[in-house]
Amino acid sequence: LDPVGHEYGTLFDALGATIRRLGGPMAERCAMHAVCPEDSKVPLAVVGQLWGTSDIQTRKTVRKLKEWHLVDVDWEGRTLSLIDLHLDYLRASAKEDLARWHAALLRGCGRRTLGYNVAGEREEEGAYWGNAANVLHHMRGCGWAPGALGGEVTGLSLWNLGLGDEDAKGVAAMVKSSGSLATLLLFQNQIGDEGAKALA
Repeated sequence: LDPVGHEYGTLFDALGATIRRLGGPMAERCAMHAVCPEDSKVPLAVVGQLWGTSDIQTRKTVRKLKEWHLVDVDWEGRTLSLIDLHLDYLRASAKEDLARWHAALLRGCGRRTLGYNVAGEREEEGAYWGNAANVLHHMRGCGWAPGALGGEVTGLSLWNLGLGDEDAKGVAAMVKSSGSLATLLLFQNQIGDEGAKALA
């Protein structure tokens, strides 16, 4: 097993060495991709929200990471993706930071609604945050941290995602601290009495 507990050994060692050679902010930005959902193409606009960078800074950093073969980029579709090996490494090596990064992305996305599309948004960004599974991924990833939704979100849809009581309790904690939510869609889940009580 390698130092982060996987069977990839030498491959993980090489990947870790490459990321360390990037140094400073570039290495941290690469590590932050650990929050990406599996098998997903993340819009560059969302990557910029994760990093807190402008469009120009985001594209410049993505080009550098692409040169180092750390990400795959679809420039025409304006999306970034990682191979499974890289994502496994990043998640294993950044365990202590994952919840903080997930929460920061949720707070920094600038969305009034999560889990469904809204007219007037950039297509790729709207498709990402309009996907309820992506939203749930980040909510679970931050450990249902109260305050992670910020005070801006007015609509949240998490329907038909298999949520149970524990998930519902987490949603309730986040919604309670947000204070601005007007619409919450949770139908077609498996929420029981305990979850329903927490939401009520």
